[in-house]
Formats: sequence, structure tokens, C-alpha cells
Amino acid sequence: MIIHDKNCKTLVHTVNENLSKLNDWLTVNALSLNLNKTCYSVYSSDKINDFKITLNGVEIKRVKSCKYLGVIIDDDLKFVVHIDIYNKLIR
Repeated sequence: MIIHDKNCKTLVHTVNENLSKLNDWLTVNALSLNLNKTCYSVYSSDKINDFKITLNGVEIKRVKSCKYLGVIIDDDLKFVVHIDIYNKLIR
């Protein structure tokens, strides 16, 4: 899920609201979201530290980087981790 907003408070509210709707849809369709494997990243030029995402009272963990379709994306969008791993593989 990718959500964009310039206001941090509005963004947190929108994310939590959409996660709740997603969870309702999953429940109706006899599916579940593994909260132990669920994480999020914030991509911003400003450092935002007071960002809390929750679902069913459980806080979702924030990560600095994540792997998406084989590419490791960091929260600065500089791909430093991905490039470091690629350079190690070349050697």
C-alpha cells in the first residue's frame, strides 16, 4: 500500500484508516495479515520520528529498508544497501 500526504497527522490517520479497511476485507474473505511480517517505511526528505501505525492495537514496526521484487529499497531512496550487496556479489 502506498499513501502520500504532505501533512504527517493526516497521513497517519489515512494509513490507519486504510489498514483497518484492508483488515476488514481480509476478515470477510477468510484471510489474515501476519503482523509479525508486516512493516512500513516512510520516504521523506524530512526526518519524521513520531509516526505510529497500528492495526488491532498492535503497533506495526518501521524499517529503514525492505526488499521489494528483489530490490532493496531504503527510506532515503538511495539504494545504498542494494548496491553494497551487488558489489559484494561481483567480488
